[in-house]
Amino acid sequence: MIILYVIAFGMLSLSTYYIYQALGAYTEGSVDRALFFAIIGFTGIGVTMYMMSTLMRRLAKRVTPPVMSTTECLKCGFKSIRRFAVGDYVFKAEGDCQKCNVPMLITAIYAEEVKKK
Repeated sequence: MIILYVIAFGMLSLSTYYIYQALGAYTEGSVDRALFFAIIGFTGIGVTMYMMSTLMRRLAKRVTPPVMSTTECLKCGFKSIRRFAVGDYVFKAEGDCQKCNVPMLITAIYAEEVKKK
């Protein structure tokens, strides 16, 4: 991720340099060189902006799936699924069973699959 930002910054710097060269060539009277450098510079800026907007859109679409914890009673087999809470770990005693009042254990922690549209 950081490498993409470094590449974008490098491309933007190089494009700015070419625009500066275009201005220098234009003041010297070399219109052909100035046009060449200006095209390279503005194309580089356009490509950089497109790359950054695409990267930002992809980051915005990234969805973290919900993490669930499964608790199970070892005596009667009753299972309960709930959202993951900070501090949950497998084989942690978590509350009492609704049926037989025996402590339940967390038997699984998993992320649900996100359905794509």
